Amino acid sequence: MLSIIICSKQKKISETLEQNIHTTIGVEHEIISIDNSKGLFSIFSAYNEGYRRSNYENLCFVHEDVYFHTQNWGQKLVNYLSNKQTGIVGLAGGRLIPRIPSSWSAHDKSINIIQSDKEGKERIKHFLPNNYNENLREVLLLDGVLLAMRRELFQHIQFDESLGGFHAYDLDISIQSVHKGFKNYVAYDFELEHFSKGYRDKKYFENQISVFKKWQSILPINLTELSNDEIKEFEIKRLKQLFHKMIVRRFTLKEIKSNLSYFSSQLNTTNEFKYYTLTKFHIFMVRLIRCPDFLFK
Repeated sequence: MLSIIICSKQKKISETLEQNIHTTIGVEHEIISIDNSKGLFSIFSAYNEGYRRSNYENLCFVHEDVYFHTQNWGQKLVNYLSNKQTGIVGLAGGRLIPRIPSSWSAHDKSINIIQSDKEGKERIKHFLPNNYNENLREVLLLDGVLLAMRRELFQHIQFDESLGGFHAYDLDISIQSVHKGFKNYVAYDFELEHFSKGYRDKKYFENQISVFKKWQSILPINLTELSNDEIKEFEIKRLKQLFHKMIVRRFTLKEIKSNLSYFSSQLNTTNEFKYYTLTKFHIFMVRLIRCPDFLFK
């Protein structure tokens, strides 16, 4: 009934996680662990391979550094996926996809997750919107810690292996689902603990930029109450943030100029960002403050 697909850094997932899934899922299931101990797969190719190996009509792609705290969570997912208009169900998402590269959490966040460090000590329960009392909330983008969908959805979407690496697969597959006319949701009636706070390196932003360029022709997409002018204002702010993120993540001057030129042109604000793309001194000063080792190594 439910195929659990995991890309593992080890030859197999931990016995703790395997037992946790078996004792809490509450439905007939299989666990498909993709052995990526030798780094032969990207997250995109690993998940597509998991789909090919799967046997059940519902799929749940999930990280291996998690722990389920709720009984019968699998039955809950199966019930939600029985609605043919449902695309992907996750546990964290956002309701705006701007034209500027952004994470799922850019605006109007929906979150139901316990975030911990690797030892499970710094545990924080994230729940947004505050006091939300429904089981589902519609979103556009989803975080990849858990992505559940019907098997038949793969007739319309798939993980885009041309992107490669281990980032932005969740953004791209979420947009694919929305673009094909399905609705994505965050679920609020079961708890998952994630033992990671994530790390956003240069590759993270490179993939994010690639995804937003790929879908630029259909953006922005909005489920919030923001007006078009407010979205534009938000996008300009995000573009400034992207500039600084590229500097700190050690993009070359050529890469920074190229990306800012592309995205500022989408907003028709080329002149406003001209000084950003032309001044080496500004970039030098940001790096001097934020990452001096890059300048003096």
